Amino acid sequence: MASLLRYAESIHSRHSLVVIATDDSAMDARHEKMISAIAQDHPFVFISVEPVNPFDPANTRVQDARNGKYMPAFLKSNSRAAEIDARSEVLALAFDRALTREGATLLRGSSSDDMLNHFIRLVSTRQNN
Repeated sequence: MASLLRYAESIHSRHSLVVIATDDSAMDARHEKMISAIAQDHPFVFISVEPVNPFDPANTRVQDARNGKYMPAFLKSNSRAAEIDARSEVLALAFDRALTREGATLLRGSSSDDMLNHFIRLVSTRQNN
């Protein structure tokens, strides 16, 4: 994340929209100063697709990226899924608050299509203002 932020800092055109696609856990306190500096010069948007909850019994097609194995059925439960969703929501809210405080925007979507729709809506709304 730091290398992306350093690159964004090097953009000198004030007419640039800076967009970084990342996950909610990527930012920490050491990045806030860089984000603040970039957001002062450019519209700054972070895009994040919400991660799939592998413990949700409804997610039957989730596979391990390394070996292609499916999540064992005995690990899936509504209560585990609710715990993971709650933790994910807390991280997302903290990330959103930190970005808002620094002058940047967070867009989250449940899928790539959803996230792209949010982004297009944001850009078209800002163009009209």
